[in-house]
Amino acid sequence: MHKIPESIGSKYRFIILAAERAKQLQNNAKPKFKTQSTKPAFIAMRELELDLLSFEITPPVEISSSKVKDFIVKIALGVTERSVGR
Repeated sequence: MHKIPESIGSKYRFIILAAERAKQLQNNAKPKFKTQSTKPAFIAMRELELDLLSFEITPPVEISSSKVKDFIVKIALGVTERSVGR
């Protein structure tokens, strides 16, 4: 198991950050340390362990329950902003 740095705080955040970084590596981003591994997930988790990545935790956005209900209804009906007017 990989060591989760205290700055990250939870295994869930660790996995989310590693997954996002792995996507960047798959899209040809360069690793931030010298490695022989070619596995993006391994490299991303190692970069996090070595505290080579910076990230920002933003406060959650409050959404009113009526907006959530409207959104769910639109999805259920197949109506989205992209499909309106087509």
